[in-house]
Amino acid sequence: MIHFGTDGMRGRANSELTASIAYRIGRFIGKGDGEKPKRVLLGMDTRLSSPMLYCSIEAGLLSSGADVVSLAVVPTAMVSFLMEKDRGYDYGVMVSASHNPFFDNGIKVLMRGGEKLSTALEKEIEESLIGADALPFPDGEGLGRIRDGEDERRSFVSYVSSLVDVHGKGIRVLLDCSNGSDSFYARKIFENWGCIVESINDKPDGVNINAGCGSTHIEALKKAFSAGDYDLGFAFDGDADRVIGMSKDGEIDGDAQLFMKAVSLKEKGILPSNKAVVTPMSNLGLIEALAKEGIDVVEVGVGDRNIQAELFAHGYAIGAEPSGHVIHFDLLPTGDGMISASQVVSCFAERRDIFERALSYFRYPHVLENVRFESREEAEKASRNEAFIAERALIESEIEGEGRVFLRSSGTEPLFRIYVECRTEEKARSYADRLEKALRRI
Repeated sequence: MIHFGTDGMRGRANSELTASIAYRIGRFIGKGDGEKPKRVLLGMDTRLSSPMLYCSIEAGLLSSGADVVSLAVVPTAMVSFLMEKDRGYDYGVMVSASHNPFFDNGIKVLMRGGEKLSTALEKEIEESLIGADALPFPDGEGLGRIRDGEDERRSFVSYVSSLVDVHGKGIRVLLDCSNGSDSFYARKIFENWGCIVESINDKPDGVNINAGCGSTHIEALKKAFSAGDYDLGFAFDGDADRVIGMSKDGEIDGDAQLFMKAVSLKEKGILPSNKAVVTPMSNLGLIEALAKEGIDVVEVGVGDRNIQAELFAHGYAIGAEPSGHVIHFDLLPTGDGMISASQVVSCFAERRDIFERALSYFRYPHVLENVRFESREEAEKASRNEAFIAERALIESEIEGEGRVFLRSSGTEPLFRIYVECRTEEKARSYADRLEKALRRI
């Protein structure tokens, strides 16, 4: 049975993640409480299988009596934005596999306020997949109703457009839309800000989402950026919840974006507790650079759901992963590539000193290796092998004080990730190669 991972339920479309599963999820979350029908927002990205899963969830919701606002193709963050408590929606559902290739898909479910599902509720939904047909079927006027979400889409575009005003400054921007959700929104919003905009990979056909483009294939943006006369570049992923930036001084990853926001808030005296939230994937150089600015970090487990939980629990303003997943909690309770881009554009236009510091602090060279297995379970099993654990312990003793090792199984793919930071790239590569060989020997 397919399970929830670190970012929703995800699998190969129509073999692991089927229309039947999608329908049953819709049936469960759409069930009424005897007082009033559930109200649910529904969105999707541009991959080929999204309409199939979208319509299946929609059918399950309506057949359970839920009222649906159909958003169609939207960024994931739009669903989160619309899940503010005072709007009265019970759930937001997004059909997307984010940065995965087109043949994968996923289902993300958000609760009121934009929070991700609790582990307990995820387990309850998983268990319901077996008995969803036993749920009652309302009839007559008890069936759910559906309407188009044009007003909701406009409200999100209006909100993000209000965050920046650089009219008259002539900022030239290149956008890589990853042939995903932001193909229909990013250019308009950047133009609303007052930027001069060109875009690439903005013609989705169902199978070209994330294909050699976007935030996970930043080389496409780098090549186009270097060939033109641009001030800034931005590459989004398939559902636009993450972004990697580019300037003439280098790449603007999630670490750099966090530095810009945290230091800007600190200098204004409005950074809560003078803290920012990071994960073990954040570069040691970022942590050292923030310390010099008088900013402490709170480290949580990998995954934006862990960052979000920490932000909700303590009211911190900013948390990020270097992959470009950045949560500006003072603006939106979930990661959004467009809102992250708005903060970079604002910093570039108004606080160039902070912008330049964010790109100039020392970054420990790092190496990331992904070892693919037949399943996520096999990856987990290999990581517990005694010989591999012994090799890891030996390397950690050698690297102590000069860097670090971080190992984990992917929460969304059958991969085991090996991440090594060192003072020199040569040492980082050497240690990563040793760990990879030890894992492959298993």
